[in-house]
Amino acid sequence: MLVALIDVSRKGAKCYLVQENDGLIKRLTRHEMLVLYWIVRGKSNGDIAELMGVKLSTVKTHIRNMFAKLGVYNRTTARPCAHPT
Repeated sequence: MLVALIDVSRKGAKCYLVQENDGLIKRLTRHEMLVLYWIVRGKSNGDIAELMGVKLSTVKTHIRNMFAKLGVYNRTTARPCAHPT
């Protein structure tokens, strides 16, 4: 999974470009891929919300949807689905 900083918004949130690299990851939305990227790097839900400039509840929704699409139940089982750079 390739993630690169592309901009910083007026609110100070960082905007990222995410590029998917396999069939399983392609099922995820760009926001779900970005959340997975931060999960693999050990970020908490609160950290992810701050980095993305969204509410904590939005991050939780992305995680719930991502877990369902990947067929996993927690962060530990989601990590092998990502290919961190």
